[in-house]
Amino acid sequence: MQYHVYDTSAILYLKEKFIDILKNYDKNITHVIFKTTLEEIERVIFFNRDNPTIENRYQALLSQMYHHCYNYRIINDNPYFSLEYSVRENLCKEYNIDEKSVTVYTNSLVNFEKYTKSDCEMLMTFVGMQEKKKDLYAGYFESNLATTEEIEIAYKAIEDEADPHLYENEYIIFNDTRDKNTEVLDVFKIKGGKYERVIRNQRFNSDFFGEIKPKDEYQAIAMDSLMTNTVTLLGGPAGSGKTFLSLSYLFDLYQHGKIDRIIIFCNPAGARNAVKLGFYPGTVHEKLLSTQIGNILTSKLGIDIVNKMLAEGTLQLVPVVDARGYEVPPNSGVYVVEAQNLTSDLLRLILQRCGNDNIKIVIDGDREEQLDMEIYEEDNGMQKMSQVFRGEKCFGQVDLKNIYRSEVACIAQKMR
Repeated sequence: MQYHVYDTSAILYLKEKFIDILKNYDKNITHVIFKTTLEEIERVIFFNRDNPTIENRYQALLSQMYHHCYNYRIINDNPYFSLEYSVRENLCKEYNIDEKSVTVYTNSLVNFEKYTKSDCEMLMTFVGMQEKKKDLYAGYFESNLATTEEIEIAYKAIEDEADPHLYENEYIIFNDTRDKNTEVLDVFKIKGGKYERVIRNQRFNSDFFGEIKPKDEYQAIAMDSLMTNTVTLLGGPAGSGKTFLSLSYLFDLYQHGKIDRIIIFCNPAGARNAVKLGFYPGTVHEKLLSTQIGNILTSKLGIDIVNKMLAEGTLQLVPVVDARGYEVPPNSGVYVVEAQNLTSDLLRLILQRCGNDNIKIVIDGDREEQLDMEIYEEDNGMQKMSQVFRGEKCFGQVDLKNIYRSEVACIAQKMR
């Protein structure tokens, strides 16, 4: 178990991002806040009564913190904590915690110096100096309900209007953690300012992929987003099922006559540090089938089906370099694959090609791990799209978590 301690300066610096941290529940992390920190935030609100902008913003922050209080632990640091020791030492001493498991977050140079002077080996992350600040929005958050009372409170809360700080189509996963094994109680999403229960046993069915059912709650909400939103952004590591779910859904639509064709946009960037083989011979389709999108399609469908659909025009492969001027026909399913290898300009270009009605759009990629060129780290299209589209009625986002490949693949994920 890791313990992440946030002082007042860190929370005031992070603001809404701190709420995102609390929403993205991780059973291996306990977030710790001192009681005096909550009191200090209340004082900030009190002394800014003449400035409604600041007062309202921090009031909303505090309200959201209390809303997610079951995802962090409040510690009364007075009189238990002595200034003779660092925060880390005090925490470990009072609660019998391994010192190596504690990280303290601050945005105060004074505190930064004080903490490190008290314990020069303390694991310290100085928030204000972080090289890259990750946007933690994943399209959902998990509520960790540890008691029967918390479960009753949570279910009572969903009878009311939805929390105004939550986005349209954002999902809420209720986890029952009363026992050692975490169990998913229920899943809801925000729809029109209300909490709507999500059906977790949806199925995709086609001759190409057979019957597909979700392997976990993350895949369940991904399938719900695909079925109910015009645009779905799927993230997750290799092996989490984002490509398989995307294709199985689009082929389900195609086989049942809900779309006439599947159009795949791809930007075949080679894996970082891999040796390039030079130009591939053949037509555009033949070249694309020699890249990762060809590997994906032929491994899932077989080369004969792929070639037949390409010849009929019911499957179209469009390299992003040729996207300008292209117009997606109506009644199409659009799939943007490996979207982590797209800048915001390129992904915007693709989305602007979808100007007709009755178009389903699926974008997938691993925005965390597989950025194949440095430019995509500096200007990541998936990240920008998430920030711009979240909250729109047509949009849903889900970051898948669990890997369902071999044991070797799961272990290899730790090499990042």
